[in-house]
Amino acid sequence: RFVWLRQFEVGANSAAANRLMDRLEYLQRFDLPADLLDGVPAHRVTRLRRQGERYYADGMRDLPEDRRLAILAVCTLEWRSSLADVIVETHDRIVGRLYRASERLCNTRIADEKAAVRDTLKSFAEIGGALLGAQDDGTA
Repeated sequence: RFVWLRQFEVGANSAAANRLMDRLEYLQRFDLPADLLDGVPAHRVTRLRRQGERYYADGMRDLPEDRRLAILAVCTLEWRSSLADVIVETHDRIVGRLYRASERLCNTRIADEKAAVRDTLKSFAEIGGALLGAQDDGTA
């Protein structure tokens, strides 16, 4: 079977994204026109793709050449599209995870700075209170 090419899932890190892009680059090496499937009914495309996903390489060799080429062309175009979607989803997961981590870091820093600002304002209030108290006592 075309196991390496057809078994792909949404990844969660850059290594997974790179593996997916390697597969997509491999499929893009086949110079197939984008309009190759124009006029082919969707149910026929789906059936050819499913057949390609079931066959082993030896089983493909036993098929007539035009059928084998049709299955390979359909699988190539369909897998390109699916891989592109999976790569986008992987990218979204990576960016989302980075965003959430940076948001947590930012919130932590804000909380830390908030405490420091609060302490500084308390100190200013104490100094101001002491100055007012000293002025009332006539010592300042």
